[in-house]
Amino acid sequence: MSTSSEKARLPIFDGDEDNYDKWEIQWKAFAQVENMVSALVKALDTNMHASVLEYEKTEKTGTTDKEKTAAVKANCQAMANLALALKPMELLRLLTRAIATKWPEGEAWKVMTQLQEIYQPNDVQSIAEVRYKLGNLKMGADQNPSILFCQLATLEHAYAHTKGRITDDDIIGTIFAVAPEKYPPTLNLVAENRGANLMPSHLEMAMRKIWHQNGGNKGICAQVASKRNTEIVLNAFMGICYVRKEKGHRASHCPTKEQKGNNNSNNSAKRRFSGKCNHCGKAGHKKIDCWESPENAEKRPSSYRVPVNMLMFMWTIAGVKRLSMSYALLKLKVRNTVKDI
Repeated sequence: MSTSSEKARLPIFDGDEDNYDKWEIQWKAFAQVENMVSALVKALDTNMHASVLEYEKTEKTGTTDKEKTAAVKANCQAMANLALALKPMELLRLLTRAIATKWPEGEAWKVMTQLQEIYQPNDVQSIAEVRYKLGNLKMGADQNPSILFCQLATLEHAYAHTKGRITDDDIIGTIFAVAPEKYPPTLNLVAENRGANLMPSHLEMAMRKIWHQNGGNKGICAQVASKRNTEIVLNAFMGICYVRKEKGHRASHCPTKEQKGNNNSNNSAKRRFSGKCNHCGKAGHKKIDCWESPENAEKRPSSYRVPVNMLMFMWTIAGVKRLSMSYALLKLKVRNTVKDI
């Protein structure tokens, strides 16, 4: 049992299938640290009594074995920690389903079994899913090969206990299929030398050497900053993007949409004007875009209000025009009168 100063941090699961694989790995590590592994196997721990009643009887008589006491304690701890680790209410109901007549507090192994049936179902569909996700893997010419092998390891772990279990041959075939053109010559040489003993680790080592020789970084932190390029493809989207009408990605991750967004931001940056307007004297726009100019009336938004000084100016101009027109009419009338005389 870990001490309070060494206590591990409880991993929280939000119910998102994309995060289950990571949570399961961290949860098993947490269970190991907290001595709860025996309660999370595929059946009730053999050290536990047949029922809680039998356990209570032996506790009263003081004849309970240490192993049985430890098993019961591990199960109680596992149930309590699962209640804290599973965030959505829908998953908390799994704890209720794990309650048995013989063990009213619930059996932790049943909760884990239900989670695996939900997030890692062992059915024929898993075969199709893993083949699709392997085929969806891609590797750019400037991408660290470590990212590819992290993605492969994630898929391998996710389908390890299903009918879609990934074999070494599947991994080797995927590596040859997605490796950029600078890698195949070396990979073919490695495969020829290793023969039937070829393992994915041999290809991984060769690709990393090529990457380092070409000046690539040794870690993956530099490329992890780009979430789209380094995101684990366990959650590969099997639908159709409504922007490009292509399978394999969502519209929110569409390259076309991202490119348009970048172009718009670049164009807006180029159009930004830091000088002053020659019409109104305000900074941030040119005369051709000035809303106060009558020539740009059609560019004004519906919420635009003409400044008071602008109204006064317009009224003054209108008054001058009216006076000029009246003078012209009077002059014309006088002229006609003189002609009549």
